[in-house]
Amino acid sequence: MRSWSHILDLQKSEKLNIMGLMSGTSADGLDWCCSEFTGTGIYPEFSILESGTIPYPEEMMRMFKDPLLMTVSGAADLHYRFGRWLTEVLADRIKGVDLIASHGQTLVHQPPAFSLQVGEPGELIQAFDIPVVYDFRTADVLAGGQGAPLIPIVDDLLFRPRSHWTLALNIGGIANLTALPPSGSNHLITAWDSGPGNTLIDRAVRAFTQDSQSYDDGGKLAVSGQLNRSWLQTMLQHDFLGQAPPRSAGQEDFGSEYYEELLRICQPGTEQSWLDLICTLTHYTAECIVHSWNSFGPAELPEQVMVSGGGAHNDYLVEQLALRFPDVELRKLDQDGLGVDNKEAFGFAYLGYLNLRRFPGNLPSVTGANGPRILGKLIW
Repeated sequence: MRSWSHILDLQKSEKLNIMGLMSGTSADGLDWCCSEFTGTGIYPEFSILESGTIPYPEEMMRMFKDPLLMTVSGAADLHYRFGRWLTEVLADRIKGVDLIASHGQTLVHQPPAFSLQVGEPGELIQAFDIPVVYDFRTADVLAGGQGAPLIPIVDDLLFRPRSHWTLALNIGGIANLTALPPSGSNHLITAWDSGPGNTLIDRAVRAFTQDSQSYDDGGKLAVSGQLNRSWLQTMLQHDFLGQAPPRSAGQEDFGSEYYEELLRICQPGTEQSWLDLICTLTHYTAECIVHSWNSFGPAELPEQVMVSGGGAHNDYLVEQLALRFPDVELRKLDQDGLGVDNKEAFGFAYLGYLNLRRFPGNLPSVTGANGPRILGKLIW
């Protein structure tokens, strides 16, 4: 096993190869990204070496999508089982890696009380003898913060320097926004979860297709439906949408319980009514994003919206966002080897870099924490 002197050597190294592992609220697979970081400062040079997505086994996916239904013993068993699964699927991808930064899968997120991610990191240590940084959210939660979103510091790295306001929009299971001010301005970076991203759409698609589809490919199902404005107005009454940042959402807000409530209200019973529900849920995601920007963002519209996450593949959703952001350049992330699918995995590789370099990884202006904190626990 590695010694403390090995960690000290890594901390002094000018180059680090770090593998970031991320699984979000969509819970459809593991995103991984190997990156090389050069330098020792908070804004290192970086290059993407390799990245990809590994689908989850069906049983594991079902458990991740409805984590609040688990027993304590079931969650503990999944914690170790997921850790072992990581070692199996990463065995052929781990060569040349100095550090693994593993977010894990969130089972419950209730800040400022707690946030829990599973995926036993000791399994990775046993299998690969490579240091691991894990449990990225706890330090911020203990400081009174939301423990989320954590990617805004990554957005700052990616989209600098800036001559204007930029909106970095990630549409995963939950959608979140980062408002990036012009470089050199007195404004602080702010960010927050806007509400549902893909999670409700995906649930409706799986129900409508009897699990033959897990998401709305390109938004084709939504295009075949019609917006039900009455349903949409009901959805927009969700208590979360009126909360001011700092705020973060999870399955507790937009998971199976809320989805079942929507089914009782909408009562889709025909093919067309299911398509209408999928269409309306897509509009709901877009409305939540734009409403939250108008409510909590800067007075002016951003000059650029950079979209990432699985929702960026939903052409109908992107089209609805473009209609709601007039005269704004809306682009899907594609720069320096980073795209819509690997940004968050890269983000946790960068957060692992910050941990090893002993830099804070949270932004108190985003999470509401009472101060900057080094995120994650380093084991070897």
